[in-house]
Amino acid sequence: MTGVRLDRLKVAGPLLMEHDRKCQVGKVSDAWVENSKLYVKVKFSKSERAQEILQYVKDGIRTNTSLGYNRLSVIIVTGK
Repeated sequence: MTGVRLDRLKVAGPLLMEHDRKCQVGKVSDAWVENSKLYVKVKFSKSERAQEILQYVKDGIRTNTSLGYNRLSVIIVTGK
């Protein structure tokens, strides 16, 4: 994951359900790459829906995240 820019995600990353902009349940408060994996720290809203999703996370039901992105550039690497 070299070359990933996390500045926008850290400042204004919404925590959405199913990529639905109408269903924001919290926000991203931090993001970093470690061992080629993206990690995020999030804050859940106190809304009923957000607390329901938070309970799924605590119960180990929802364990993964998905991230939308824009490709800003492409680097082509060729062999010998």
